[in-house]
Amino acid sequence: MNQKMRAVVLDTPGPVTNLRLQEIPLPEPQPGWVRIQVKAFGLNRSELHTRLGFAGDAVTFPRVLGIEATGVVDLDPSGTFELGHAWCCS
Repeated sequence: MNQKMRAVVLDTPGPVTNLRLQEIPLPEPQPGWVRIQVKAFGLNRSELHTRLGFAGDAVTFPRVLGIEATGVVDLDPSGTFELGHAWCCS
């Protein structure tokens, strides 16, 4: 499958104009994870520091931002959560 999702991507640290909305491949969840269909997200202080270049060498680019999100489960390989289950995470 060639499914895509929209994401806010930061290619390199810098001004807010370095944030781009783009389509990227829909990820498959790692073992023990679920995938959510995001309904809303925010950019927090940590991500502001990443954008400004204060995150250090541990951060790689391009980087998808929006780690604080809410939505519904759209894939759970373990079967623990029903599809459509409301989810909030940070």
